[in-house]
Amino acid sequence: MVKRCGITHEVNSRAQASMEYILIISLSLAILIPTSILFYNYSQASNEGVIRSQINKIGNTMQINGEQIYGLADGSMVTIEMNIPKNVNQIYILQKRELIIEYDLSSGTSEAVFFLNTDMSTYYYMNGTLCTNETNFPLQNSTLGTIEPGLHKIKFESKINHVLVSIVS
Repeated sequence: MVKRCGITHEVNSRAQASMEYILIISLSLAILIPTSILFYNYSQASNEGVIRSQINKIGNTMQINGEQIYGLADGSMVTIEMNIPKNVNQIYILQKRELIIEYDLSSGTSEAVFFLNTDMSTYYYMNGTLCTNETNFPLQNSTLGTIEPGLHKIKFESKINHVLVSIVS
């Protein structure tokens, strides 16, 4: 122990070691925090890509099944099972020719639109009562309603001039 100006040499080496330790920790954190943020953003974008892919698969499957069942005789039907992701808010048909799936992402609510080659319609609710649209006239605008996430059976039934789409319990 050498004393210089009242401070021993051993104290200086401990202070230097503490300072080096603090610099190493701060440098590690400076690298770790931005890397973590970058990884989080990448995984979030990847997750949204998977959701969009599921939505496209649902829309394309509904579009293809609707067109195929329309080509068969009146009264023909097919039921398919589809797994609806938790981000889907509702599925509705606009102007009998546009299948729209509304879903949520971190950036907000989005809609996937699928253009149909056949008229499609769904059941509808009027004053809280389920109307089955037995008149065989397709509705201009109709909805499958708010859909819970999970596995659902969706029925496509050929009518005289359109395809009736409904969720089977």
